[in-house]
Amino acid sequence: MRYTLREGLYHCLAGPNVIFLDVSRNRYFALPAPCEEAFRRLVAQQGESFPEVSDGLSTLIAAGHLVEKPSPGRCFHDIKIGPPRADFAGRRKPAFHFFDVLLAMYWEAITSFRLRILPLSAVLDQANRSGRGKAPSQDRIEGLILSMLWAFDCTAFAFGRANRCLARSLAMFSLCRSKGLEVQLVIGVRSPPFAAHAWVQYDDTVLNDTLEQTQYYSPIMVVG
Repeated sequence: MRYTLREGLYHCLAGPNVIFLDVSRNRYFALPAPCEEAFRRLVAQQGESFPEVSDGLSTLIAAGHLVEKPSPGRCFHDIKIGPPRADFAGRRKPAFHFFDVLLAMYWEAITSFRLRILPLSAVLDQANRSGRGKAPSQDRIEGLILSMLWAFDCTAFAFGRANRCLARSLAMFSLCRSKGLEVQLVIGVRSPPFAAHAWVQYDDTVLNDTLEQTQYYSPIMVVG
């Protein structure tokens, strides 16, 4: 028998702990030590059960988080993103463009509204399916990114800066995709103490944060 996490549930190792993100219920959670040890063993065995699986993972099974997998294939999500190696901190600010700020404010406002009324799974799905523009030429990419970073710096005056990383990153992810940039939204966690964070990444470059800050977090989910 093989087990897998149900749809909408993601996990990663953050420090000494296994952390779970449930995007359908908008919450993070960890496991008690005996259950965590059994789950690590299950992951190492690619979902293959072992004699103690029912006892060690009873919490996850009873909650419906861990389900039997009848078909072949991988049992756990792979994090498909490389570690960041650079950021845009300290780059020269571009000329101010009012229209870019309006676009950034639109995306941040609609994203914030969606996060208030919808489960995270639905918001992420909408962002991932948002319209994609024509890919820009290589010589325009840095200028486009700098313009959007400057625009989202300006939205902080309207929406504030505290506790905005998910809404602002989702908004920037959507705007970047609309302009043809193949970016990724990264949600990361750390523990202990527990904290969650989100940022946008282009290849191995962090866009809306610093390299130093993101290195404290282990990616638990990547969109894009």
